Amino acid sequence: GGRYYKQYRGMGSPSAMAKRFSMDRYAQPSKGLPEGVEGWVPYKGEVGVVIQEMSAGLQASMGYAGARTIHELWEKAHLAAITHSGAEEARPHDVLLPSDSPERV
Repeated sequence: GGRYYKQYRGMGSPSAMAKRFSMDRYAQPSKGLPEGVEGWVPYKGEVGVVIQEMSAGLQASMGYAGARTIHELWEKAHLAAITHSGAEEARPHDVLLPSDSPERV
């Protein structure tokens, strides 16, 4: 089967700017130079499923940090920058992944 995609329009894209301008006939464009991008992104599924996945990820992160609340997570979490090479090394390697695996990018 094929993959589904949805349209992506950044707020500074030409079509998003045109839509905002067309909604208010008295408005003047703030700038004439579009800065955003337009294109297509892979469809991730129904919004409810995506929210459940994000919620599960947040809960896991809270568990790793030993935080019972989001406020505690803000206090306890430590973020670190990772290089592209570090991110590649952290990915599964020497493992054959199925074609539909999210790790296959």
